[in-house]
Formats: sequence, structure tokens, C-alpha cells
Amino acid sequence: MEDLDEPLFWEIENYLHNRMDATQKEDFERRLKNDPWLQNTLALFREADKDLDAFFRPEGVGVSARKQELMERGRNLLNPKRQSGRHFLFWLSATAAAIATMVVAVYQFTDWFSKENRPSASAIYQQYFSTDEITGSGLLSADDASNRLGQVYRFMEARQYQQAADSLQSYLQDESFAQRPKALFLLGVAQLNLQQPSLAVGSFRQIPPSAGTLSQEGEWYTAAAYLQLQDFEGCRTVLHSIADNPKHRRQQQAAEVLNLVR
Repeated sequence: MEDLDEPLFWEIENYLHNRMDATQKEDFERRLKNDPWLQNTLALFREADKDLDAFFRPEGVGVSARKQELMERGRNLLNPKRQSGRHFLFWLSATAAAIATMVVAVYQFTDWFSKENRPSASAIYQQYFSTDEITGSGLLSADDASNRLGQVYRFMEARQYQQAADSLQSYLQDESFAQRPKALFLLGVAQLNLQQPSLAVGSFRQIPPSAGTLSQEGEWYTAAAYLQLQDFEGCRTVLHSIADNPKHRRQQQAAEVLNLVR
């Protein structure tokens, strides 16, 4: 035997997935015992099953059912009877990989968009409220490297947020600490990254309006904290306040996010 045609394909499938009666199984195993090509082809099928299972396990769809779907979709594209065994299996695996890639893309797309065809809260948060560059955006001056906030800066850069929060809380207990607005803002950012949005709101709310940029950034990230809490009403209230203020540095971004958080 040199070629794998479609009837033999399904015969092997039925054997692998226990869909043969006793007589069919006995006949197949007798041929299998005396046919090295069939033995090799069966081994290829087992390997293909492993690959397909890895692709489609997240969907909870059986490999056999998925193969049947692939065959039906590919029947009009290729004539399996004209393909060698390895070529046929390669086509099957390639088709499976293509569909699996499409499935993954769809999952990612639906994770980005909610059921209302709008970005999910997590997607909005990731796009608009990233804190990765927060400590390098002018909030810490060159002078800070020599004082206590310099250590906090290093913790934040290393994503050691718990250490940063512990240090900041310790500094804030000292009433004479001169950089309280900056420390409060950095504490709120650390708490956001520690998934402690309620604490972050409390920290940001303590920043006085006289702190200028820090106050505005604190207001912006207060909206982020409400979003993390899934408190959309609270988030919208803060965003409206920002969007209505033409002097706010985040006015345009607030207006954009308001169109998404409904």
C-alpha cells in the first residue's frame, strides 16, 4: 500500500477512536500486523492527534470531531486521493493550524471587546492607564536620587511595588516629610499595581490641588482605580470632571475613555 485515500483515512480514524465493531477491529489489526506502511501511517495519525489536541483543547472540542470538520472544509480545496500519506497528513495539520490560529485571534478579539462590542474594562485600563513609565515622567527629579524617594524610584523601576509601598507608608508617617504629594501619588501607583484599587483611591484623594501636575495625575489614576474596581459610575464621574476642565493635562484622554466606559 502506497497511498492514503479518504476511505482508509476514516478507517484509521475509526480504529483510533474506538468506533469499530469487533469484526472490523479484528480485520484492521490483522492487516496492521502485516503491513509496515500501515503501522507507520497509524503512528503518524497518533502524532497528528497530539498536535490537534494541543491546538483545540481550550475549546473543549474533541480531536475526532475537529478532524471531521477540517475534512469537510478542505474537501473542495484538495482531492485527498491524489495526495501521499505524509502529504495528506501535512495538509490536515496545516489546515488545523490555520483554523487554530484563527480561533486564537477570535478569542483575543473577544477578550478586547465586551459583549456590547466595546473594549472591556481590562483592555481600556491597559491602553490608557499604563504605569510603566510613570516614575520617569518628571515626577522624580535628579535631586531625588540622593534622598529617600530615590530608593522608592529604584523599587518602582524594578516592579517591586510592595517594597515601594512599604517605604512610602513609612515616610508618610513622618509629618515633617517634605515630599508628601509626590509620595502619595507614588503610593497610589504602587497600590494600583498591587491590585489594591480601594487603597489607591484613598492615596490619590489625599493629594492637594496645590500640587499641580501631581494632583491632575492623581485624579486621572483615580479613574483607573475605579475601573480596576469595576465601579464604572465612579470612573465616569472622575472622567467627566477631567473632560470638563480645559486646563487639565488629561482632558482629551478623558473624553476618549468616556466614549468607551458606558
